Amino acid sequence: MTTKVKNWNDYWFQGDELIRDFEGMYRDIEDPWLQLEKTFQPRLFVGLSLLQWTLRDDPSRKLEILDIGAGLGGPTKYLKPYGKVTASDISETAIKKAAALDPEIDWVVDDITRAREEWLERFDIIWISEVLAIVITEIDDVLKNVASYLKPDGHLIFNYYLPDNPWTSRYISGSRALFDKLSEHFNVEVFIDLNPFDGSQRELLGLLGKKSNEP
Repeated sequence: MTTKVKNWNDYWFQGDELIRDFEGMYRDIEDPWLQLEKTFQPRLFVGLSLLQWTLRDDPSRKLEILDIGAGLGGPTKYLKPYGKVTASDISETAIKKAAALDPEIDWVVDDITRAREEWLERFDIIWISEVLAIVITEIDDVLKNVASYLKPDGHLIFNYYLPDNPWTSRYISGSRALFDKLSEHFNVEVFIDLNPFDGSQRELLGLLGKKSNEP
């Protein structure tokens, strides 16, 4: 009898309905999305370059960093040279696995759609990769929470996968729409369309500053 290989996307959505059973996914699949294997992709190095840009006036400055939706922590370890790193994920199993792989990082189970009071204005940098599409139905709550966790001079570094032919309509429909949505909550300082001519590998990345009128 052949056992069907589990598809990690089945834990995210079914048809056009968001399921988001990430706890079940991390229990059933060793490395969902091959995230540890695929750490070394252009988005990692572009994101780190944006982080380094924020340190241009003081390269030795140590930062308070939050990695949201860190999963197993593939890219997270590359943030450690820049300061103290807190990494969160909604899956308790993911956090346990990640903490075993890298105990130097402060791993926290957290749902980014819900505000966390102890994080208000705590972080210099928030790193959010491959997460915004997953929380698209609560995108305004998420962006509001993220903005509130930043210090007044803090920055958000994001990436957003934008396929030409998405398998779900939950994606924001294009780069202009994403830019406009982010602009409601942040000052967009850098907005990069990575691989614009390859729909199968297209990603949007950027560096966002906190608006002065955000809490």
